[in-house]
Amino acid sequence: MAFPVAGNEAARLAALHALSDLGADPAVHLDAICRTAASLFGVPIALVSLVEADHLRFGAACGTDGAPIPREGAFCAYTILADEILVCADTTQDPRFADSRLVTGQAGIRFYAGAPLILGPDLRIGTLCLLDTVPRPFGEAQRRQLRDLAAIVVGQLRLHEANRRQQEEIAAREGSEARYRALADALPQLVWIFSVETGEKAYANQQFDRFYGPIGNTRAERLARNHPEDAERMHRAWRTAMRTGSPYRIEGRLRRHDGVYRWHKLIMIPIRQRGEIVAMLGTALDIDEIITARRKLEETGNLLQLAQKAAGAGTWELDLSSQRIVWSGESAALHGIDAPQGYTLDAEEWLSLVDRRDGEVALAAAADAAERHDYFSIEFRVPGADGSTRWVNGTGRAVYDEDGTPLRVIGLNIDVTARKGAEAALVSAKAAAEAARGEAERASAAKSDFLATMSHEIRTPLNGVLGYADLLVDELEPGTPARLYAERIRGAGAALLTVVNDVLDFSKIEAGQVELAAEPFVLTDLMDQAVAIIRAGADGKGLRLEVRAGPGLPGRVIGDADRLRQVLMNLLNNAVKFTDAGGVTLGLERLAGSDAAGMRLRFSVRDTGIGIPAAKLHKLFERFSQVDGSIQREYGGTGLGLAISRQLVELMGGEIGVESEAGRGSTFWFTLRLPVATAARPAGQAAPPPEPHYHPRRILLVEDTPLNRDLALAVLHSAGHAVDAVESGPEAIEAVRAAPYDLVLMDVQMPGMDGMTATRQIRALDQGKALPIVAMTASVRPQQVIAFRQAGMTDHIGKPFKRAALLAAVERWTARGAAAPAPAEAQAASTILDRPTFEEVSAVVGQERMQHLLATLAKELGERFGTDGTTPERGQLAHDAHAMISASGVLGFRHFADLCREVEIACEEQRSVEPMLGRLRSMRGAVIREIESLCAA
Repeated sequence: MAFPVAGNEAARLAALHALSDLGADPAVHLDAICRTAASLFGVPIALVSLVEADHLRFGAACGTDGAPIPREGAFCAYTILADEILVCADTTQDPRFADSRLVTGQAGIRFYAGAPLILGPDLRIGTLCLLDTVPRPFGEAQRRQLRDLAAIVVGQLRLHEANRRQQEEIAAREGSEARYRALADALPQLVWIFSVETGEKAYANQQFDRFYGPIGNTRAERLARNHPEDAERMHRAWRTAMRTGSPYRIEGRLRRHDGVYRWHKLIMIPIRQRGEIVAMLGTALDIDEIITARRKLEETGNLLQLAQKAAGAGTWELDLSSQRIVWSGESAALHGIDAPQGYTLDAEEWLSLVDRRDGEVALAAAADAAERHDYFSIEFRVPGADGSTRWVNGTGRAVYDEDGTPLRVIGLNIDVTARKGAEAALVSAKAAAEAARGEAERASAAKSDFLATMSHEIRTPLNGVLGYADLLVDELEPGTPARLYAERIRGAGAALLTVVNDVLDFSKIEAGQVELAAEPFVLTDLMDQAVAIIRAGADGKGLRLEVRAGPGLPGRVIGDADRLRQVLMNLLNNAVKFTDAGGVTLGLERLAGSDAAGMRLRFSVRDTGIGIPAAKLHKLFERFSQVDGSIQREYGGTGLGLAISRQLVELMGGEIGVESEAGRGSTFWFTLRLPVATAARPAGQAAPPPEPHYHPRRILLVEDTPLNRDLALAVLHSAGHAVDAVESGPEAIEAVRAAPYDLVLMDVQMPGMDGMTATRQIRALDQGKALPIVAMTASVRPQQVIAFRQAGMTDHIGKPFKRAALLAAVERWTARGAAAPAPAEAQAASTILDRPTFEEVSAVVGQERMQHLLATLAKELGERFGTDGTTPERGQLAHDAHAMISASGVLGFRHFADLCREVEIACEEQRSVEPMLGRLRSMRGAVIREIESLCAA
């Protein structure tokens, strides 16, 4: 059967659903009402029925399981149609329910009484109903009681709804607070709320806690963090806000947890309840960077104003549409117009005030810069009424609209007349300097030519002295007086050669280009040689000459014996020269502080001569300086020896000094740190290496000086070589054409055709393309060596030559596959490693350290000099080459070091380096392969 529906069914259902789930607590109370009703009315069943669209659900049930039932045939479907109580004393007698399953079915309901649950006008959502299985009467008093109980149920439902809404509001408020907290914590500002009555902090965001760190809740603790200079100003703002009840903003410095003050912008907003201020919401934004930048900008502006005032600069503005110019008073004054408050004119009038051509160029430059969105700077002349000319520099830039169209140009005018005058004077001075430099370069070239000529002229006879001394030493029996005299001649000649080399190439010393050898030598032998050389002079003056060596001295050390001998000879010669009675003592002692890097040694030369006044000691080591003119007149000399000695000692890493008193003699001393060589031998126990075996070769000797030619022939014949000798370049060319040779020894300075010209022509011959040509010359400056190689010479030997050096060069360049027609091939063919130097250094530093040094060198070489097909930047190439000269040379790769030196010089002299790069990279690869072989051994 169908069930009736009220006209406001939709509104009724909406009110029902608004109650939502009753939950546990309301159900308990409704169950109690149902039990009370069942007991009060003596019925087995009492229900709180809620009528849904198609079924009934029970908010509470007493006497039944409370399972939902269909709305069709239900008594309550009719009860909710009106506000009155519905009573069926006998359901079988009511045609609406007689056929209902509730009546005819298992339930067997025979009695029903139900009161509607009324939430509002015409809003009945259910019933409080009573059921029984037997008919029964239901009087008026019972109806009132049931209606009252129904009202209690409605009250309970309303209470449940109120509680539910309250919980929703609480949840919504908590959610809102959580969102606001999250928002506040995400803000970069400090945010806090505090009571205006107590000052206690009620809330603070995370940024507040991060900034202040641990801080109490009181306002006093927060005020203590205000900067003392800002505290009073901030407190006045607080008092004003409390008096007026209005928010306020202020900037001040707050102290961070680490003690640092930072500028903040503070905003304080009152929070009111019922019109009264109960709390304050505070925010503080860190603006320290902004304040700092603003102050720097202000300082910059002030400085700009000061600079503008100091420079006499004036501002100007050009309107591009009207061509009107607005000047400041300073700009007007620069143009000869007295207008302290400024001046306005058009472009044509401005052109009449300046040099017109300059002005037109300036206007064009301003327009062009505006189109290019760029700055411009131009100079123009302003003729004065007195005939003078003022130079003005105008700089500026354009100002644009939103579309990028230039509107006007603004800028500065600066008087640059003084600068223009200085520039003109500078141009004149530069021209004069260029002329002076040209003269200096010509003088330097003349000096270089003179030194080259003197070098050749002096070394040529010296070559004979040393060469024949070598031959005498080889031929005379050891231990004989003649052998001793020959050795002293050779030692004296070597010392003289060292001095001559330094004096003739003094410019090289001044430029710091002296190179030091690192070879083992016997200290006591060197000292004995030095003393033996000057002994004749000492004996002639009746002076006592002694050598005193202290304990703990090494047998052999590594260093430059020639340079050390030169210093000792300078000091000993001076001592003998300035001593008339008494003696000279050469001393050597070991100092504290010796370590694995070397032994600290102190050399001293003490004499009993004239001494030196204390006031004059500072002049001793200056170039071309002596104590006074009488010294030069009485004793002679150039005053150069001590200056050279000081430079050499300092170059060897040492220190030199003097202790003297007028009339009581002098002690000149110097200290050095020298590595100790292995396999040291006691002094006097000579152990010369065995004579090497030389392979007989056919050699062409080209030498125009008979003495040098005879000496070279003697040396070469002594080694078993077959030698043809000629005296000139043309003869050398013809000899090469006529016969095959293993090597050519070529003098460089010969009359007519010199050695380099002859070498070029020999290289042009088929017979000369692969023929080793070694230069023999007294000119061995780096620039000259480069010229030899560019001419096609394979190597060079300096004059005076040593017998061993000459024969070693012949052996090296005549070995199988050693000949090379050009410098690149010559370098590639040369021995990569100088084995003696390598072994000496290895013995000093140890095998493990040497392996590390080799690996480091290989790594450095792999990272330097660029790759094939590329040309490094000249400055970087010079830097790489300079770094590798010492690094590779000290480990024994001296040929590679020499090539690096050539590259460095070429870079410094702005010459082309491309021809050298191929050689450099090829030899770099050879060095790396040699290192790999050494490390694998």
